[in-house]
Formats: sequence, C-alpha cells, structure tokens
Amino acid sequence: MTDGERPNLSGPRQHLAHLRFVTACYQAARTHTPVNPKELR
Repeated sequence: MTDGERPNLSGPRQHLAHLRFVTACYQAARTHTPVNPKELR
C-alpha cells in the first residue's frame, strides 16, 4: 500500500504474470493447443 506498511498486492509483478497468462491464452487459441498455467513462470 502507499503507506509502506503492507505489500502492494496488485503491483507490477502480478500484472506481468496476468499479462503472461493472457498472452498464452491467445497463443493457445491461435495454435489450438492447451495452456498449462503452472508452466507460465
């Protein structure tokens, strides 16, 4: 949070992980292959 006492749970790392997942979903739809979210790191 902005007061510095608690971590920001929606920081850049979480947004990048979400973007990685969305990108993998679009690629899977294009190539007709499944996506395993556990492999996206």
